This record gives sequence, C-alpha cells and structure tokens, in this order.
Amino acid sequence: MGCSSTKRISKIDLIGTYRWYGFFESGAEFELKSDSTFIYESGNGLAIQKSTGKWTIRNKELIFNSDLQPKDTLIQYFLIKKGIVNNDSITIQAIAENDEFLPLISATFFKNSKFLFTAFDSIEKKQLTIPKINFDSLIISFISFYSVKYKRTDSSNYFKFKMIPVLYDYKFFTNKHYLVKKNRVVDLEIKINDIVKSNSFKKEIKAP
Repeated sequence: MGCSSTKRISKIDLIGTYRWYGFFESGAEFELKSDSTFIYESGNGLAIQKSTGKWTIRNKELIFNSDLQPKDTLIQYFLIKKGIVNNDSITIQAIAENDEFLPLISATFFKNSKFLFTAFDSIEKKQLTIPKINFDSLIISFISFYSVKYKRTDSSNYFKFKMIPVLYDYKFFTNKHYLVKKNRVVDLEIKINDIVKSNSFKKEIKAP
C-alpha cells in the first residue's frame, strides 16, 4: 500500500511575517495571524497601501479576502437625517464615519441643472446655514472624501449627511491566491524580469 508524499500544510506553520522586495524602493509585507486575519502593507517610495482581512489555506494555496471589497465603495454617503427646521434658511451638516463633524465643507446648489452658488461652513459652527433658496440638487465636498451628490425631493431644509473617505491607500483582495512553498509564499501575478528578480514573499525567521 503506497504512501502519499504530499505533506498537508498546517495553518500554525504559516503564522508569521512575510516580505517581498521588488525593484528600486518597491516592496510589500504581510503578517498572518493565528486568528486567521492578516495585515498587509505595500509601497513604492511614494505611496503606501494597507489592508486587513481574512486568510485561509486550501491545499497548497493561501487565499486572501480583505475586510473591504470594491462593492463597498459604491456607497459614497448616507443621508442621516432631513426635515423642516427653520423656514427662513437651509442648514447642512456633514459628519465622518466616527460621527465627528467635518469642518469647512463646501456646498454647491443647483436648480434645473443650472449652477446657483457655492457656500462654505465654518469650523466653529459645525454646519452650513444659508438663507432659504429654491434648489433641487446639491453637491457637498470635503477633501479626501467622496462628494455627496443629492437630489432634493421635498421641502426639507435641514440635511445631515455621513460622508465616506476615499480609499486611496487601501489594497483590495478578493479571493487572491498565493502558492505556498516551504518558507515562501509565491505571487504568480508578479512577473519576473530583468528588473523584478523575485515573486516570492519570504518568511521572516526569528532567531531562537
């Protein structure tokens, strides 16, 4: 009766930190944790991308899925509250995901797709208040956040939005497969050439 020469890869054996050195100042590393989560970071000297997520092992393949997926960026803002507060004015508030107010937002008002004007709030007031105007749409902007593009459908004159930050520095993983070879994890999407000498993340071996 024959014996299989294939050794099953243990999750315990994979736990640790892995690094890949690319070309010039580019590189990446990830840490596989015992609770099946990972922390990933890559950079090229100018920009850094980070990510967190879950990892699994299937046969000899390591599979990454980040906590955030591309579909999550389709939602660019939430309308938290609206209503009629004061018939003489229009009031807009914007908050971040941690519920802190965003200061110095800008709001551009339109009527029948025609520009009316742009207003700005102040740091102290934590809201933008302008005299009542007849508008049917607005765009709220704040640096590093997705713009709010809102269509007015009723006579509400108070609006509170939660704005979502732009994920410039997030690395998405959706069923990303790596090949496991001893103390290396190979990314087959990295093509080796005269400049890129390796496609392997090497495990950091800690001294005893």
